[in-house]
Order: sequence, then C-alpha cells, then structure tokens
Amino acid sequence: MIAAMTESAPKAPNSLRAIRRAREITLEQLGEMVGTDPSTINKLERGRMRLNERWLLPLAKALGVSVDDILASPEDMPGIVPHDMHDAHREREIARQPGIGSDSFRPAAVPVPAPQDMPNDVPVLGTAAGSHLRGAFQMDEANIVDWVRRPPALTGAKKAYALYVEGSSMAPEHNAGDLRFVHPGRPPRIGDTVIVQVRVGANEPIEASIGHYLKKTPTMIVIGKLNPEAQVQLKLDTVIDIHKVLTMNELFGV
Repeated sequence: MIAAMTESAPKAPNSLRAIRRAREITLEQLGEMVGTDPSTINKLERGRMRLNERWLLPLAKALGVSVDDILASPEDMPGIVPHDMHDAHREREIARQPGIGSDSFRPAAVPVPAPQDMPNDVPVLGTAAGSHLRGAFQMDEANIVDWVRRPPALTGAKKAYALYVEGSSMAPEHNAGDLRFVHPGRPPRIGDTVIVQVRVGANEPIEASIGHYLKKTPTMIVIGKLNPEAQVQLKLDTVIDIHKVLTMNELFGV
C-alpha cells in the first residue's frame, strides 16, 4: 500500500520549491525578493502558474541558480531532495547534505533600517491605475494623499515619490492597494515595471498607468499588463515621462 501511494504521488513540475527550501528561504521571503506575494510563489512551484521569462530570471537571480536549474526535475538535481518526500524527512536530508543548508546558502544578512533612519517624507501622490484603458493617477503635488517612510535606496533622491496601485490589471505582481516607490532618476529598462505619465489633452490632468516596459517606437510606448495579459500602446506625443518602479531588492540595497 505504501509503495503504491509513493508511485502515484505527483511529481514536481520544476525544482523551484526544492531549491527554495534548500536555501532555507520561506515563501514570503522569496516573494519579497522578486516583488510578489507568497501565494504566487506557491502557484509557480506547483505548476499552477506558468514559469515564463517574467518569473524565471528574477527567481534565478534571487536563488543564485540558473534558469535551467529551476526548470529541471528535482530528481535530476544533485543535492536537492525529491519533491514527494515527507517535509520533515526532507529537511533532515537537506541538513545532512554538504553545502546545502549551510551558511554559504543562507539569505544575505541585510540589516533592517531603524525608523529614525527612514524619515517619513516621501509623498504618496495618488494612485496608478490598473485599468487597461486610462490612468487614474494625477501627477500633482497638490494631490498628495499620504506621506511614507523613505527606504534606504531613496536617500537623497529629491524627486522620489510613491503611489498606491489601483485596479487589478497588474495582479498578482502589483495588487490593488499595494504601495510602490518610484525613482525618477533611475532610467527604466525593457522589462522593468514603470509608471507612464500621459496627458491626453492640453487642458487634461496628467494621468499615469503602471505596467511592464515592453517597447518604444518612433510613435508609441508599449507597456504590458498581466491580468488579463495584454499590450497597451500609448502615443508618444502624449507621454510626459516614464519612471522606474523600484523592486524590493533595489529599495533595500540587496
């Protein structure tokens, strides 16, 4: 009976969970490292969400492995315990393996800044719309809705600001109500999460949307949305600026 149950146990679709546990990193910690929530990491580990380029590169960097290592079957990964072992037994096996679970694989010891080192002086200027159609964030100093503490990466950044995400088009990476910090001095790269500020008419307010920076053409800025997956084209002559949204690693200097 036990043998039959072992044979029918589902195989892991990838080695993400095995590698994460070998590094002694929790779902919450890995989620913070790549800018998402624990439930999303859990879905990626179980194969309920596709491990595409959006996730593979940040995860590989956070875990210190290659993309191929993450995509490999745990049974093919030397030193990584198979997925279908009992959790307690797996942890004991990991602890006994040379190098795995040792100090060399522990998360980096990043000191948590004291509150007095994080002045409460970053303005929250509004909300960045999750809508696929139009932005709701008005770029106006008179529209300050809150003040939040300044993370280490924004020390001395005079024009830094924050905003709350509105809507669900960037979920689960950026959920409605999430606070995001923006550094106007950091040039965005293709693939970065960005805030695109747009003015559609001379007398219209400046609106802003959040999305992945996909492409710039002579006439368009193209950003990607996640939920549902879509590409949004913004006319270049209406775009005022594109600002980079900082990741958790960037905010705290990891």
